[in-house]
Amino acid sequence: MSFIIPSKIRRTRPAGQALVEFALVFPILLFIIVGIIDLGRAFHAYIAITNASREGARYINLHPYKDPDGTFDTAEQVTIDEASYSGLDITFDNIVVNCPNATVNGKSRCRSGDPVRVTVDYDLDLILGWILPNPLHMSHYTEMLVP
Repeated sequence: MSFIIPSKIRRTRPAGQALVEFALVFPILLFIIVGIIDLGRAFHAYIAITNASREGARYINLHPYKDPDGTFDTAEQVTIDEASYSGLDITFDNIVVNCPNATVNGKSRCRSGDPVRVTVDYDLDLILGWILPNPLHMSHYTEMLVP
């Protein structure tokens, strides 16, 4: 017994069904992809400000008496340069350098054995800023002892 299927009988589905399904799923996929990109940018920025604060503290650790007036301008410039190598635009206003335990005449001076703290603040503008809190504020500090 053999079955003969006429060539004109086919399974058909309504025209445009795939297009409608794609139109329903596409915004969700786009939202997920943009969220992944924002998350990657946030991790990159946090790693960059971490490295910048470390480099500023390391500079003071290696050159504790380079800025005898207590302004730490050179250490702040080193911190800004390190952040700019990673593509972040930070300014002197985003950096705080001090020796928490040592102040002389109102200025923060690092003496041997004192910890130096370099704090870097950064505000990241998110692509999904209309949904998530924008800008995303990040801050990191590094402490090292002055030899």
